Amino acid sequence: MQKTDERTLREIERLFKQYEAELRTSDLSGRSKRNYREAAHYFVRWIRGDYNPGRGPWQ
Repeated sequence: MQKTDERTLREIERLFKQYEAELRTSDLSGRSKRNYREAAHYFVRWIRGDYNPGRGPWQ
């Protein structure tokens, strides 16, 4: 079940893309960039309602 309305979800997804772009240009190591991105990605998926923590990313 989606956690917010469509308008707010679109804004979150827009900001997530901006976050990804900033990560790509950051001085973080490749592994850190990947970890930061994955954690944020799962959070956005949770908001969308297509991820449930503790059940794995494959659901």
